[in-house]
Amino acid sequence: MKKIFIIFLLVLSIPAFAANIALIDRPVGAIHGGGFYNSALTTLGTDFDLFGTHPSAAGLQNMYDNINDYNLVVFAMNAGKDTTINSIASNVTNQGTLRNWLSGGGQIFFNIYDDGGNGTNFLNLPGLSFSGADSGSGFTTLNDDDLLHSPNEIEAALQGVRGWESFSLFPTGATNTKVILDLNGYKSMVSFDFGAGRVVFLGQPVGSTDSGPFPGLAQTSPGTDLLFLENVLNELSGPAVPEPSSLILLCSGLVAFIRLKK
Repeated sequence: MKKIFIIFLLVLSIPAFAANIALIDRPVGAIHGGGFYNSALTTLGTDFDLFGTHPSAAGLQNMYDNINDYNLVVFAMNAGKDTTINSIASNVTNQGTLRNWLSGGGQIFFNIYDDGGNGTNFLNLPGLSFSGADSGSGFTTLNDDDLLHSPNEIEAALQGVRGWESFSLFPTGATNTKVILDLNGYKSMVSFDFGAGRVVFLGQPVGSTDSGPFPGLAQTSPGTDLLFLENVLNELSGPAVPEPSSLILLCSGLVAFIRLKK
């Protein structure tokens, strides 16, 4: 009589997005949502490299020096509130590096907050401009987009968040331009292509420590912030796919003994 041992292997899988992501964020506790994106992307199980916080914002230069390692760059809300980050992002050489990378197929999610509307310090494209004006809530969807629906429905929740940065003019040469959310001419959410690359801009806070007049989506509609970020990643970096983890468990308790008779 033979004994055949069949060992069942349990392979754990976790969702992973296709892109290599660079995140520019400030430390947890910094004004206007510091560390929010760091925490949110970690919660979503997304791999990313963090710049702007270690041991100081000067580490951001490493991203520009190695920009071709990334498919997606995420500018977090409060990055504009750090003078060192501003200085590095405003460097003419770095601006050219980011512009060429975008034109060559890079993708950017731009949720930055800068009181003066100086978003062009970070995204210096010809003709592009922002406004530092604030807005009320009650945005209208001018042009629908999967960012509001796929895979999660967050349109109504995002429409109810006040804006703190407005998009003014699309850059020269931009294609597939789209104003998604608007409030009486205040453009809080737009997207456009530049060369082979794509930019999504959101002027409303996704997560904010401002409990006063400008709470973020995480505060006004808890839980939808992560759903929205999942939509952004799905749109800009490709849908999540199962990726086998390195952890493979031998389930010895599931070993089956099959007896075969001769």
